[in-house]
Amino acid sequence: MRHDPSLKTAARSGQAHAPAGALGSAKDFVSRSGPSPYALQRFAATLTSHGGLSACFWLMAFGASGVAVKGRPDGAGFDKIRLGGLAVCGSHLCPVCGPRVANKRADEVRAVLDEAKAQMVWPIMTTLTAHHTRDDRLAPLLADMKKAQQAWRRHRAFSRLRPHLVGSISKSEETHGANGWHPHAHIILFVRAPSYPQALRKVAGLRKAWETSLEGVGRKCGRAGFQAQRAERAGRYVAKWDAASEMTQDAKKAGDGRNPPALLRDAYAGDKRAAALWAEWAKAVKGRSVLRFSQGLRAWAGLDAVSDEEAATPEPGEAERLIDIIDGGKWQAAQAGGMSVDGVRSAARDGRAALRAYLAPLVAKGAQTAPRRSARHEAGEAGGGQARHGPSVALPPGG
Repeated sequence: MRHDPSLKTAARSGQAHAPAGALGSAKDFVSRSGPSPYALQRFAATLTSHGGLSACFWLMAFGASGVAVKGRPDGAGFDKIRLGGLAVCGSHLCPVCGPRVANKRADEVRAVLDEAKAQMVWPIMTTLTAHHTRDDRLAPLLADMKKAQQAWRRHRAFSRLRPHLVGSISKSEETHGANGWHPHAHIILFVRAPSYPQALRKVAGLRKAWETSLEGVGRKCGRAGFQAQRAERAGRYVAKWDAASEMTQDAKKAGDGRNPPALLRDAYAGDKRAAALWAEWAKAVKGRSVLRFSQGLRAWAGLDAVSDEEAATPEPGEAERLIDIIDGGKWQAAQAGGMSVDGVRSAARDGRAALRAYLAPLVAKGAQTAPRRSARHEAGEAGGGQARHGPSVALPPGG
């Protein structure tokens, strides 16, 4: 798959800002008063070298010959528009995939909490952080946090807890505020004990273990560096793990800083500092897992393993019908002509005729540039160069 040159301009084009009705099911992820997840995604692709993000919901999946546009009949038109046959990255960096994956993971967390309650296993949420300053760069700060957490789990205090530990769920978060980057980890420990007070006593030594572990990497804990909370608070906090709220207007400036979705929205609005910070974050966390279940915990709760790509691919909706199939050649030509995913979704709401009317001038405009792109491609091959391709791994079809 080749990255189309329109990729870098689509986010800033007028079509990237679709009307409120164009968001369809994306309304679950972003405020209708702000940019859509797809517009944010195309913009984010210009800030990072993440190849999957550039391809996601933009380039066709390997083996796909076209893009299937489907929706649920709604009066004279359609809603819940879904595009099939597109690549899906499943990355937490992605404004489209990230919320979908997080919603699935939040369901899994709730299921584990329910199983723990049924088996009289006590969930205790710990929060770990380290002293930081505005001069700290995120990547080395995260590296120190990772080393400290590894040492923490090897500490004798944690070893004493291990025989009573069913498993754990960890989530990493990063915000940026007046004191710079603030990375922290939330870890729910599922402790087997006769009562809640006894479970709390079993984790009592973990604060000192965290202080020692931070000292080992040259960091300090601070007063708020370690916290342990009751199960009720852990359960309430799980609601924050549902990224539907993270990607709405609730992704705003919090008291302790801006989270990555807020940085991206501000960057989209023209905040260059926010753009640089989001790019720094994306580079620092690339390849990292945001939410981690300890080995065997899903099986203990009766859950099947679901990959991020699978979680990011929405299932067909009820009473869904095919609106049209966009031929692969027309899809690529329309991209070159200035098409946006929001534009496709908006037009599809009014049916096949409206969708084709939206695409026709874009396909015609894009087709005029095709010979020039082809000539450049052939010249590159003749000169021993290589055409740029998308991700080298097969990606599942989008939705």
